[in-house]
Amino acid sequence: MPRAAAVRVEAALAEVAELEATIRAAQARQFELIAEASEAFHLDDAVLAGLTTEDQCRFPHCSRPATRTDFDHTEGWADGGRTDAANLACLCRAHHRMKHHGGWRVRQLGRGRLEWTSPTGRVQVTEPEYAFMQGVGGAQGP
Repeated sequence: MPRAAAVRVEAALAEVAELEATIRAAQARQFELIAEASEAFHLDDAVLAGLTTEDQCRFPHCSRPATRTDFDHTEGWADGGRTDAANLACLCRAHHRMKHHGGWRVRQLGRGRLEWTSPTGRVQVTEPEYAFMQGVGGAQGP
């Protein structure tokens, strides 16, 4: 292998090693932040029981069972959103990510109703399945 090509290969390998180290550091920081957030808020037993009675993901037309969902803060916890039933909903992992990174917006209408706005502006409302959520506070929807 000519010397110039060997130098380029060595430089590329060094760059890859540097990028891998940066990724490992970012992943370690992400796990630290998750641990800090987990310690910072706690779902009381009534809220947890109510949310886990939901039957499925609350994204429009999704039927993934609630047992396979995340609890999502409608107003982000990092932005001051409360950790209570009036600000939480069950979202499957795909729709949780779509909400955060796919241009969708959601707001709580009260009594567990969620108003979803697509990236194109289409609005859909989802209703909670169980009465526990229908008694939850927040703004009262139409």
